Amino acid sequence: MNKQHLLTAPLTALLLSLSACSAPASLKARLGADTPSLRASLVSTSAGQSLRVLQAEQLPSALRDAPEIRAILDNSNSTYPVQRNADGSLSIPLPAGRQPDSSGLIEILLTDGAQQSWLLRFDTGPLLKLSDQPIIALPANKVLLGTSLSLQANFAESPDLGDFLFTWSAAASVQGPFVPISGTGPRVRWEPTAAGNYYLRLEMRDTRSGASSVYTSPAPLIFVGSPDQIANLEPANGRILAGDTVRLNANIPEFSTDRPAWLWSYSQSAVGPFAPIAGQGQTISWEPPRAGSYYLRLQASLDGIEHSYTSSRPVVLVSNADEVISTDPAAGEVTRGLSVRLQARVPNADPAWRHLWSYASSPQGPFQAISGESSEISWIPDATGEFYLRVRVIDPAGTEKTYTSAQVLVSVRDSDERFVLSPSPSNLVRGQSVLLGLADAPAGRSISWFWSPSASGPFQAIAGQGQNVRWTPPVAGSFYLRAEVSGIDGPTAAFTSASALVSVAEASGVITASPSGNLAMGRSVSLRANIPDAPQDGQYSWSVGTSVFGPWQSAQSLDASQSGPQLNWYPGASGNYFVKADLNRPDGSVLSFVSPQALVFVATSRDFFTTSPSPATIGSQGAVTLGANFSPASSGSYTYAWSTSLAPTGPFTAIGASVTPRFSWVGPGTPGNYYLKLDVIAPSRQVLSFVSSEPMVFVGESRTGGGTF
Repeated sequence: MNKQHLLTAPLTALLLSLSACSAPASLKARLGADTPSLRASLVSTSAGQSLRVLQAEQLPSALRDAPEIRAILDNSNSTYPVQRNADGSLSIPLPAGRQPDSSGLIEILLTDGAQQSWLLRFDTGPLLKLSDQPIIALPANKVLLGTSLSLQANFAESPDLGDFLFTWSAAASVQGPFVPISGTGPRVRWEPTAAGNYYLRLEMRDTRSGASSVYTSPAPLIFVGSPDQIANLEPANGRILAGDTVRLNANIPEFSTDRPAWLWSYSQSAVGPFAPIAGQGQTISWEPPRAGSYYLRLQASLDGIEHSYTSSRPVVLVSNADEVISTDPAAGEVTRGLSVRLQARVPNADPAWRHLWSYASSPQGPFQAISGESSEISWIPDATGEFYLRVRVIDPAGTEKTYTSAQVLVSVRDSDERFVLSPSPSNLVRGQSVLLGLADAPAGRSISWFWSPSASGPFQAIAGQGQNVRWTPPVAGSFYLRAEVSGIDGPTAAFTSASALVSVAEASGVITASPSGNLAMGRSVSLRANIPDAPQDGQYSWSVGTSVFGPWQSAQSLDASQSGPQLNWYPGASGNYFVKADLNRPDGSVLSFVSPQALVFVATSRDFFTTSPSPATIGSQGAVTLGANFSPASSGSYTYAWSTSLAPTGPFTAIGASVTPRFSWVGPGTPGNYYLKLDVIAPSRQVLSFVSSEPMVFVGESRTGGGTF
């Protein structure tokens, strides 16, 4: 029986003492050593290994055309489904422990599901035999990120490679995913893009037959380290002061013997831009240009291959003052208004030399001067924030050296703990007051108080100075407090609350009117202010307006005292009136309250002013009797002054006076439509003014003494 017949005859013709229907467990047949093999490759997945049959077209035709192919892989009664792939290949699952022999051969029993079975041999070994070290990596298997590697297939013999294509790939796991490496030859160049341990895979394909085999390294073959230590530094931690030098020694293990002419550069960012460092070679000395944290880059060309290494973190750390400047408290954390002690200890500098201090919210500035020129000063920050410090040391010869901290040395915050309030919490109704105090207030120093609706100001002064100042907030809202402590024995210190400590709500029903609503002109209305915690000796000013925003005019009254919390007001014209009460406190502060809606409604002045005849349409030489519905609230001699105008806003021209609210106007003269104004003068010389809201007298051309026309 020839070799081709072994592949095409069913197993029933090959097995001794075995029928086609025998149980799989009883199969004992073995193929001869000269039986041809089919090409296959081992594929590792997360589910295990499988055998991929690459030349499925060479299977026996009955097996190849079978609707279902199953594999018998052990002495159990189990069969395993064989998967047909889209590219025509077959995938046969391999249970644990079922592996090719040392030469890459494996025998598997396949059945077509119709009681016919074939024992087939598969060759998983490489198409081209590889040596014991299948892949050679140069310059080394263990390299730093940035090295350009040369990968070469190492064959056991010297085969003719003209009809073969090679596909390279790499992965961090034997299960993949494998990332392709550029190139199709037995030697390629690869530069890993990340640190890690890499498996390599080499697929060899015969372009004549289409057969291929895959070699996957059983263990990681390439070890790519992080480039943090591309240079050995002196000092080893890379920390220096500005103006000092750091010694750099290239530390690229794969080039320990070949020492290329390294080019050095630096940057404050891993992505650059990188600036060149003067000098080249294995070892150089470098003085960084300024304070900061620096990445290093090493570049060289060796055998025509460019290699570039960039540290993955800053390795040279340059500071100007972190080790020169100290603070007390050591952490530099203070409440605004309190002082922090600064001290400079500059090597080889005399403490008596001039020390110019400044601070900024960034190491790049801009820096603001701090008062004092000695090596040790006390500083009261006037702003909150995180601050870097700078000290300029000037020797007697005028030589100056500047040290700037590379990190925040002073942290200033506001605090509510410095403020003592009563009541606490201070949730007030407008008109109520709060007692302000400062905890641990220094004796013998004055305290000025301020308030603002914003932590950033602007702050407005509060009347009064010292400890325990009583303040009545003038408006509703939430307010931050500030206390400025000053005196001849120390610098001014300002304390600002970190939050709004005083909350003021608008009071309701502060201003009332009785009677409220509609009112006839000439009648008085009683206005009253119900201000919480109003002082007994406070003085009130009353005003009215037709809008909640004004303009405001003084509320006219005949009351003997018009500075109290109650006033009898006489509206002088028609309109809807808002009422405003200003409380002048003994401390000089003023609280203003405005009714949120109109309280008094005066519809018309027609019922107040009367004319006879009515309507008063007369000639220029005619006469009209004017009257007013006004009754004095008290007895006494009142004077009634009358005036007219062609406009409701004036100017008004006096036409006469009377001792009763009646007057005869004779010979008006100039034709026109006249508004009336009546000034009622009380015995106390107080005056009430009433103006008509519409023309009351209509004068036309006339040659007669009176009457209508």
